[in-house]
Formats: sequence, structure tokens, C-alpha cells
Amino acid sequence: MAARRNVKTAQDALQKEGASSPVEGKPKMVTKQPKTTGAAQTVPSSVVAKLLFFTFAMISGPLASYYVSNTMIFPGNSTAAAAIAAVVANVVLIGYILAAISEDDTDQTEGKKSQ
Repeated sequence: MAARRNVKTAQDALQKEGASSPVEGKPKMVTKQPKTTGAAQTVPSSVVAKLLFFTFAMISGPLASYYVSNTMIFPGNSTAAAAIAAVVANVVLIGYILAAISEDDTDQTEGKKSQ
């Protein structure tokens, strides 16, 4: 057996809150504007390019270094090849962090120059 639900109209909800409709019989329309931040709309293309570059480097760098070191530098020694791939991944990560820090410093210096 299905449960019965009471469906309230917008007019009932407005009357319960104490608000009245400007026109009798029609509910008052309330619209909400979506909240947007300025940072989400204005991402510089250089930031996106850096992110894509480091994403590509984080995927391809360790894979390529593992393959090259496993086949050419240390043939058959997968442990050494994995260690080199881990080092390459850490180098890419440190490079990304340093790029982010230097970008943050340039934003602060540009802000001081404009003031």
C-alpha cells in the first residue's frame, strides 16, 4: 500500500511564512542567483597550460624512465627501473611545487607595483 503525501502549493507555503502574494491567486516567485566566485571565472591560460604540462610530465615521465631504464640501462632489473621512475615522479612533483611558488610570488609583486 502506497503512503499518501500532502502536496503543498507555493501559495500555502507563502501564507504559512506570513508573506502575501502581490496578486491574489498567484504565488510570489522567488529566484536565487547562483553564487560565483571571481577566481573560478578568471583562470589565466598560463595556469592551465602549466597544469596540463605537469600532468603530461607526471604520466609520461615515470613511464618512459621505467621503460628506458628497464630495457637499456639496467636490462631485466625491474627494481632499479622502478626506483628511477619513482625519482622522476618526485622530480616532476617538486618542479610543479616550485612553479606554483614562483607564480604566487609574481602575483604578489605585481600587486605591490600597482599600489
